[in-house]
Amino acid sequence: MNMTDGLMEDYKSLKEELLSIYNTRIWGTLAYIVITGGILAIKNIKPDGIEYLLLIYLAIPLMIHSIHRERARIRIANYIKCVIEKKIPGLCWENFLVKWRERVINKRLDLYLHITSILGIYLVIVTINLLILLLNYHKNRIIIVFATTGVLVCYWLVSYMFCLFKKDNKCQAEYLGYFEEFEKTKSSSNKKVK
Repeated sequence: MNMTDGLMEDYKSLKEELLSIYNTRIWGTLAYIVITGGILAIKNIKPDGIEYLLLIYLAIPLMIHSIHRERARIRIANYIKCVIEKKIPGLCWENFLVKWRERVINKRLDLYLHITSILGIYLVIVTINLLILLLNYHKNRIIIVFATTGVLVCYWLVSYMFCLFKKDNKCQAEYLGYFEEFEKTKSSSNKKVK
């Protein structure tokens, strides 16, 4: 098996993983919507404000999971673009996507829409829950403080997601550097073995 065959196997498995990330991206959001509906449906039994607080804090691990998946997607795409596509002629999908994104008229709007498609529903629901708590349970300061803290964490996670995309270009350069360094180390160790 030569290097090209190995890279093609990497390419195939990484593209499958990318497709899996794309195809499963919606499940966290759908689970959150179903849980939200379930909690709000049973909240009429004994409304005390805790259910709204629960929904705010339930969004945090789901948002972290979504960010982690997006980060993995960025890392995989950068590896394909910077390492595999440079070594195998004819593979150019990730580089094509970069060129296509460069032609987008409003890059900032495109980024906002992309991040909103991933994390927007969480922000909408936690913000509505905070507003409900502020309007109906404003005398219970402990709930308000916890709810506000949870919502601020959610908004911080969104700002972290923006930072991931700003770092994307830096990551591409790092990948190229790491790969070139790895190639030098590999070729020097191959010379020593001979």
